[in-house]
Amino acid sequence: MLNPKARPCKPSPQTRVNFSSDELYDRLVRPDHPLRRLSEHLDLVFVRKTIEASGLYSRHSGRYAMEPELFIRVSMLQTLYGVSDAGAVDEACTNLAWKWFLGLEVEQTAGFDDTTLGKTRLRYAAKGLLALVRAQLAEAQADGFIGQEGDTHFIDSAVSIADAAVLKAVELVRRICGNLREALRPVLARETADRLAQTDETLRQDTSWLLSSALKEACLQKWSAHCAELIALAGELLANPGAPGELGDWARHEKRISRQLEIARRFLADQEPKAANAKKDNLASPTDPEARHSSRKSDGSKLGYRMHLEVDEQSELIVGLLGTPANCEDGTALQTLITQAEEQGLKPKAVAADSAYADGSNRAFLEEHGIEQYIPQPRPKPSKKGLKVATDFDYNPVAHTVKCAACVICANAHEQASKGGWNFYFELAVCAQCAQREQCVGETPTRGRTVYISPHRRLTDEARQRQRTDEHKDALRRRMKVEHKLQRLLNVMGLRHCRYRGLARFEIQLALGALLVNTEQLGKLKRKREVEERKREGQSQAA
Repeated sequence: MLNPKARPCKPSPQTRVNFSSDELYDRLVRPDHPLRRLSEHLDLVFVRKTIEASGLYSRHSGRYAMEPELFIRVSMLQTLYGVSDAGAVDEACTNLAWKWFLGLEVEQTAGFDDTTLGKTRLRYAAKGLLALVRAQLAEAQADGFIGQEGDTHFIDSAVSIADAAVLKAVELVRRICGNLREALRPVLARETADRLAQTDETLRQDTSWLLSSALKEACLQKWSAHCAELIALAGELLANPGAPGELGDWARHEKRISRQLEIARRFLADQEPKAANAKKDNLASPTDPEARHSSRKSDGSKLGYRMHLEVDEQSELIVGLLGTPANCEDGTALQTLITQAEEQGLKPKAVAADSAYADGSNRAFLEEHGIEQYIPQPRPKPSKKGLKVATDFDYNPVAHTVKCAACVICANAHEQASKGGWNFYFELAVCAQCAQREQCVGETPTRGRTVYISPHRRLTDEARQRQRTDEHKDALRRRMKVEHKLQRLLNVMGLRHCRYRGLARFEIQLALGALLVNTEQLGKLKRKREVEERKREGQSQAA
């Protein structure tokens, strides 16, 4: 029978062994550990130099709260393993592999806490982290891994899902009104706060909006009126706080009210009628007001942000990155990405992207910068009436004329100031006698055909011709390299979902992911170079 009284175990002097931290790490962190492979060619000397030059810290206010290189190492581990700030502190205290990667002694504590990590991250922000990515690319250029003439850059994007619920319209306004009312409650008179609470409760008990679209619209109008009342109260209180302004914690209340007031005003602005062709940019979540629904049908109802990447073909390094709300069209990011690469001396010879970037202004930008483009032109939208569209007419940019399918040439062009192109007007007498009039102007035309030619028509015509070539098809096949980087960021670096809220914080997450992905790729390039050098040495000795 076991003795219920446990006896203390005394350490035996014969079995006590003293190991240094290096010896313990050699024994307990296996040689093929992923962090050993990551750290094999990891050189972060540029981190401190970049942070010192960025002006993020004063040169006369003592040492850093957290050493820049240590912060980047911890951030890399967080990105790689999906660990929170508090979890990172625990891992740095207990995980030997983490301790080895961070350069800590075995018995040493983390030396930082979760608050320090969060504040340092916000201090660096996306601007500071992008500076680190650029400094890393500059070192890669100096080492000869990137920047060769004739490089092709690949561009693509993907959506990261926001850390916020997708709400229906009534649920959204409920949440907005509730948040603003709670922000006002501590500084309002009791009678006013009780009246607002009663109005809110009455509106919440009305569930008729679930029955029909008409009742839903009526319910939305009631909630919008309540929201407008709360906005008026909040605006008046902020303009003239009176007694609440004398409270010791008024600054905290003022900040909270201002934030919720901005969200409520944005919601009411979204309810106002807009032009039929206006782009939808409605508030989608009060939790993350900057997040938007994706504009792509293939993304479904994803709410979040979109990351845009530019990848160099030869080195497979990320040379440009940009974060935007998810409703941002891909084409709007191309010029920004190319400009980022040019500022680093990494101007590409050619750019390959999918048809989402086939914007006329993008094609003009690339032509102006002398960059060859491998961007397929999407098929034109068919006419709702089944008639011929503008691309069915041949445009001669030299003569500035348009020719129809019946070989009739029209030179009657009128400039369109609003669109920037030209309208070509065919004569009614010619169109009425044409055998193809039913496919062009209808069975009984009342006027001649009008054809709009965009200012970028020459470029789009050339793109359609170019995309039939084998060179163009081969470039699009090689574009899979940027897809690999996107999948690495999404599935391994945790960018499938946003870790933080707000566009600025999403860009922080994106920059950290890109920094780690480039670090991994530079390790592969350095190992490949070492293998080639050893092979050359062996060949020279054999000779």
